[in-house]
Amino acid sequence: MLSVQSSRRIKALTVVTTVCAAVLVLPSSALAVPGGLDATFGGDGTVTTDIGGTDAANALAVQADGKIVTAGQANRDDTAVARYNSDGTLDTTFGGDGTVTTDIGRTDWAYSVAVQADGKIVTAGWANDGDTAVARYNSDGTLDTTFGGDGTVTTDIGGFDVAWGLAVQADGKIVTAGWSGSDMAVARYNSDGTLDTTFGGDGTVTTDIGGTDQARWVTLQTDGKIVTAGVANGGDTAVARYNADGTLDTTFGGDGTVTTDIGGTDRATEVSLQADGKIVTAGVANGDTAVAQFNPDGTLDTTFGGDGTVTTDIGGTDVAWGVAVHADRKITTVGEANGDTAVAQFNPDGTLDNTFGGDGTVTTDIGGFDAAYSVQLQTDGKIVTAGTANGDTAVARFLTQPGTADVSVSVTATGSVAGGLSVEATVTNTGPDPATHVVTTTQLPYATAAVTSLPADCTWNAPARQVTCTALSLNVGDSATYTYQAHMSLLTLGELPITSTRIASTPQDANPANDQETRVCRALTGLVIIC
Repeated sequence: MLSVQSSRRIKALTVVTTVCAAVLVLPSSALAVPGGLDATFGGDGTVTTDIGGTDAANALAVQADGKIVTAGQANRDDTAVARYNSDGTLDTTFGGDGTVTTDIGRTDWAYSVAVQADGKIVTAGWANDGDTAVARYNSDGTLDTTFGGDGTVTTDIGGFDVAWGLAVQADGKIVTAGWSGSDMAVARYNSDGTLDTTFGGDGTVTTDIGGTDQARWVTLQTDGKIVTAGVANGGDTAVARYNADGTLDTTFGGDGTVTTDIGGTDRATEVSLQADGKIVTAGVANGDTAVAQFNPDGTLDTTFGGDGTVTTDIGGTDVAWGVAVHADRKITTVGEANGDTAVAQFNPDGTLDNTFGGDGTVTTDIGGFDAAYSVQLQTDGKIVTAGTANGDTAVARFLTQPGTADVSVSVTATGSVAGGLSVEATVTNTGPDPATHVVTTTQLPYATAAVTSLPADCTWNAPARQVTCTALSLNVGDSATYTYQAHMSLLTLGELPITSTRIASTPQDANPANDQETRVCRALTGLVIIC
């Protein structure tokens, strides 16, 4: 497991060794590896925002332009939306300072968010201490008054209502999922905020799967069917699939619903779809992260984990709150473990992907109690999470591919009238990621007899006439310069080439064209050298 502490909290490199394992705790900026925090976001891969009072992001969406939208609550009882630029700074074209809070009615929170094709932002949650609430914002953060008259709609489906999930259909209709009383509840709205009466007769559908049941998320199939996931019977993972008209789809599980006892008390907190139509849920079972994969007919997919389910003890009590499916069918879950943000990545067969974080899991201490409640994948494959840290909205971005760091090499030399050269070799990291263990060699001329004033991080190989220097770390924009004296033999004449070359660095250097430079000096006599 890769355990990461934000570089705002730890600056030194520490190695902790036990009998059977070594856990490397590094500044996040040094981890340009799959599972490492992306240092191009917020400087260390994390951003926290105090929107007002106690706040949290319960959901996020990534716009087509790469901007990140979060939705949750602020001041304990108002819906809060924030938008970030791709570098983690708040987008001041949204709400003036990058954040917007909305008092829909008494206590109101947003639990989900989606971005429409036209750039408008839709949130869903609850308001009035127990009604389903949907709000729509223009791209500048103002409420969209073409939706519900004032940009908000509340719906009393029956009893205590909450919308936890939200999806926008291709035709612009808005689907929410949650619960009403003790039943799963799904609603569909027209683009103007009115309930769509072609769905369930009045725009809402409630489903009693068994006992107390809730929908925690919703997703849409390409054929227009609606998939929800949550909990039923007070403690089993539950999935339901609806036809476009709101009736249960009886080709799924026989009656449109499937319940699965993964182990002890379990529930699904989010659902996603594989490209082949398989349904992936993530949540918790017996205090561990739980993932299940279902075939399109509702049966468990036994190619995943042997029986269709996988539970993972990331550390102490943990839970997955969000799930995302990659194009290569890998599955990423996010949540919390021992009060820290937790991310896990699974191969298509359910095994942990040990290319991610070393063992398939990463925990990150952003600050105080922190957790990730939602996850999205960028088009470049990077993982974005949103949640809370120290009572503030927290967003983090993780790498899924090895980073790259373009390390360039330059060398200069100054001749003297004493038969020597002052050599200066420089390595510079131009990014985009930090570099570690940058090794360069400088090949000195054939007539080099000795080297003096060598820096501590360099070594001299006399037979090969090479100086090798190592920089343990170079942040983006940083350089390391090595200066020393090379003494020539007394009878030296002619050209004296000096060549510096990068021979190793982590991560990969994608631009080898600037990995080497040669400077040629000339010995006019055994004592006079010019460069």
